[in-house]
Amino acid sequence: MGLSNGKQEMHIKPSRVRFDDHQWHKVTVHRRIQELVAVVDDVYTDHSHIAGKFTMLSSSRVYVGGAVNPRALLGARVHNNFVGCLRKVEFSADTLRLNLIDLARTGSKLIQVAGRVDYTCPSGDPQDPVTFTTRESYLLLPPWDASKQGILSFKFRTNEPNGLIILNTMTRAPKSNFFAVELLNGHIYIHMDLGSGAVKVRASRRRVDDGVWHELSLRRNGRDGKVGVDGQWNEFRTPGEASQMQLDSPMYIGGIGPPYAEIYIPPAIWTATLRQGFVGCLRDLTLSGKPVDIAHIARQQDSGAIKPSCHVIANQCGGQVSPCQNGGQCTEGWNRPLCDCSATLFTGPTCGRESATLAFNGSQHMAVWIGGTQGSRTQTEELVIRFKTSRPAGLLLLTSAESSSSDRLEIGLVAGRVRANVRLGDREKVLLHGRFLNPY
Repeated sequence: MGLSNGKQEMHIKPSRVRFDDHQWHKVTVHRRIQELVAVVDDVYTDHSHIAGKFTMLSSSRVYVGGAVNPRALLGARVHNNFVGCLRKVEFSADTLRLNLIDLARTGSKLIQVAGRVDYTCPSGDPQDPVTFTTRESYLLLPPWDASKQGILSFKFRTNEPNGLIILNTMTRAPKSNFFAVELLNGHIYIHMDLGSGAVKVRASRRRVDDGVWHELSLRRNGRDGKVGVDGQWNEFRTPGEASQMQLDSPMYIGGIGPPYAEIYIPPAIWTATLRQGFVGCLRDLTLSGKPVDIAHIARQQDSGAIKPSCHVIANQCGGQVSPCQNGGQCTEGWNRPLCDCSATLFTGPTCGRESATLAFNGSQHMAVWIGGTQGSRTQTEELVIRFKTSRPAGLLLLTSAESSSSDRLEIGLVAGRVRANVRLGDREKVLLHGRFLNPY
């Protein structure tokens, strides 16, 4: 902006955020005398003061979107005309209020339009990203038709370390074919089983839960394939003799829904077992060379937990009042606070709901049957138990199998210490932790 000989430039360049992401953005510039404020998306702000004694802005013409010769525009630093969509372009000064696009559309004599202008903005571009806002949100696509060979790619963005991104399995016996992509401990892994053995490949060479866009690409021909993140490739080969991938279940994108959903979960896919759906942004999904309009699919399936666009809302935990109640510990998630309620008597997303409590007198117990008549076979488990007692010993939890399997997980209190005993086949591991945990 220039007021006579007083000039000022402002730059809004937030870390790890770009505005050429094919999403709607809002820009507001407000001037009062020599004070200048610019705001983007009601989040990113810059303030400045124009030097000099001049306070009046002299203007007789407003250019929107460019000019016949943008290089000839006095004072312009951008020499390319805008390519994209604009809406709600408003110019206000004192008593003057102009909605420039509405004036152009109605043929106002104040407006001169150069070239052919469409007063619509194409929607449903396959590049439009969506944001999965909860671990339970997901989309359903048809099965991936990639029997002999296939190509898959997508871009993703998150700061959360764990989440299931894609899962496609078989519904008919023996349910041996599956394909999955998951984010685990900040790294991308792919899983593939063509029917004669599974392979698990770490696709990323460094952590990708850093809040910036990353691209995954997968190419497979028979048993051989390669997978890469951001152009760094790893080759793999599936075991056994099978060379075709037969998938007939829907392809789950972003998660598999709430607990107890009727879907076969291969034990090797840990985020699926733990119901840890992907929370973050996804875009540019292509299957076998065909772009998938996930933004349109999200609108069709009407999931309120999947939002259009991809914006960053920073500093979820830094306010004067913590979003985590009752002493819960807050960490930054993707546009949400993550509350650790383990050291409290409460549960829920913000530790706001009192936990159900049981009292045992030593002659009682509770039994839970899991996995139906077939039981449960898992590679990963996550258990949280809160207890208080005055007794130095007692069984807290034990799993067992109805079959002849000796597998078990036992957690108990021994001499005031927590003892965890894990037995898998003929291997056993005992862990002890804590001291004097029975002061109550």
